[in-house]
Amino acid sequence: MNLLDRFIEFVSPELAFKREQFRSATTMLRGFEGASRGTRRTKNWKTGPGSANTEASYSLGTLRDRSRDLERNNPYAKRSIKVIANNVVGWGIKPTVSDPRIQDLFDTWANKKKNCDFNGRLNFYGIQKQIIKSVVRDGEVLVRKRRSKNGSGVPIQLQVCEAEFIDTSRSMMPIGDGQDFIIQGVQFSADGKRKGYWMYNRHPSDGYNYTSSFVPESDVLHIYVEDRPGQVRGIPHFAAVILRLRDFDEYEDATLTRQKIAACFTVFVTDPVGNIVAPNQDDDDLPDRVGPGMIYKGKPGQTATFGNPPAADGFSDYSKTTLRGIAAGAGVTYEAMTGDLSNVNFSSGRMGWLEFSRDVEDLQWQLMIPMFCEDVFDWFVDAAAIAFGRQINTDATCAWTPPARQMIDPVKETKGMMSQIRNGLISWQEAVRTMGYDPKEVVKEMKQDMEMWDEAGLKLDCDVRLDAPEGMYMPDTSDDDEKTQSAKSE
Repeated sequence: MNLLDRFIEFVSPELAFKREQFRSATTMLRGFEGASRGTRRTKNWKTGPGSANTEASYSLGTLRDRSRDLERNNPYAKRSIKVIANNVVGWGIKPTVSDPRIQDLFDTWANKKKNCDFNGRLNFYGIQKQIIKSVVRDGEVLVRKRRSKNGSGVPIQLQVCEAEFIDTSRSMMPIGDGQDFIIQGVQFSADGKRKGYWMYNRHPSDGYNYTSSFVPESDVLHIYVEDRPGQVRGIPHFAAVILRLRDFDEYEDATLTRQKIAACFTVFVTDPVGNIVAPNQDDDDLPDRVGPGMIYKGKPGQTATFGNPPAADGFSDYSKTTLRGIAAGAGVTYEAMTGDLSNVNFSSGRMGWLEFSRDVEDLQWQLMIPMFCEDVFDWFVDAAAIAFGRQINTDATCAWTPPARQMIDPVKETKGMMSQIRNGLISWQEAVRTMGYDPKEVVKEMKQDMEMWDEAGLKLDCDVRLDAPEGMYMPDTSDDDEKTQSAKSE
C-alpha cells in the first residue's frame, strides 16, 4: 500500500475499500492474455469495435478485386473455387415437385438456356454453378427476376448480376422519424426490414455512365453467407487467406528465379593463377555457351569446373505447411486443392472427405437451396399461375436433391447403407436421394427395366426378384397362407 492509499484509508475507509475492489477487478480483466495491450506480442494488433457493415464498407471492394486476381493467376485459388462448385452443385440440385404438371413445366423451363437465362447462355443448373462460384470468389451475387416470354410458356427469366450492380454510393442515415435508410446500396424500412436494392441495369465498370434505380426486394435474390447478424453484404471466401496466397505465390516465383539463375552458370573456366576467365571479343577460342556433345580444348593451364546449382532445401516442407493453412481457410481439403495424395491412406482420406462433406452440405442446405432454389421455385409457380390460371396448383411443394457424394469405398459404404435401410434407420427414398437421384424416377425406371426384361425373356443378375432370400423382392404368399389356415381348420 503506497502513501496515497494510506492517506485515503485514514480519511475515508469506505473509499479505500472501493479503490481496492476496482484494483482487484482490473487485475482479473488483465488476466486474459488475449486482451492484453501494449505488450510486444500485441502492440501491432489493430482491432476495432465496428459492425460487420462498417468493416465491409472500407474493405469489400479491395477484397473482391484481389480475390478475382487470385482466381485468374493463382492455380490454388482457381482450383479451390472449382472444387467447391463441383461438390456443392455438380450436375445440379434437382427438384422433385408434388404436382406432375408443374414438374413438367419446370423441367422444360430449367433445361433450356433460352427459357430460363435472361442472357440466354446457361440452363438452370449452369446458373447454379455460376452462383456458387460468384459467392466463393466475390462473396455475394444477385439474381434478378425478369418477366419475359420464352419457349416454356412461363414468362420468367433469371438475370445473374455481380456485386458491382449494387450502387453503393446511395448510402444514407435515416432522415426524420419513420424514414427509410440505405446501407451500401440496400434500402431498409425504419424498423430494419429489407425493402429493396439500388441497382444498375448494366455493369458500371463497362465504361458507360449508368444510373441506378430502385428494385424491390421481391424481385431480387441476394445470395451470400451471413457470418454476422445484420451483415448486409457478403465477404469473399478467400478473405482470411488472401495474403497467404499472395505471399506463397511470390515465394514460389523467387525460388524458381533463384534456381534458374543458378542453373545458367554451367561452366567456370579458370587460369593457372585461379582467376575466372571471361569470354571477350579478342578471345575467339573461349566459347560463351556450351551445347550437347561439344568438346572444348582450352589453353594450357586453364581448368574447367562445372557448376552445381544449390538444392531448394526446405521448399517442400514449407509448401505443404503453408498450403494446408490456405486450404483450411479456403474451406477445402489440402489434397483436393493441390492434388497431392502422397501421404493419404484410406482412413485419413475418409476423415478428410467426411469433414469436407459437412462443409459442402452446409453450403447446399444453408445457402443454395433456401436462398436460391426455393425462392426461384416460388417465382416460377407465381408466373405459371399468371400464364395458365387455375390449371396451376399453387400449393404444390418441391423437394430438392443435391448431387451424389462420391464414395471412397463403394462396396463397404453401399453395404452399410443397405444395413441402415433394413434396420429402419433411414428410408429407401432417403438413401436414393443421398445418391443424388429422384426416388420416383428410380422406381419408374426400375419398373420399366423389369417389364422390358420379362418381355425379352431375360434373367439378369441385377434383377432382385431372382434373389428373394437376400433381395428386396418377396413373392406374395397371402393366398397360400389362407389355404393353409383353411386346411388346418378342416
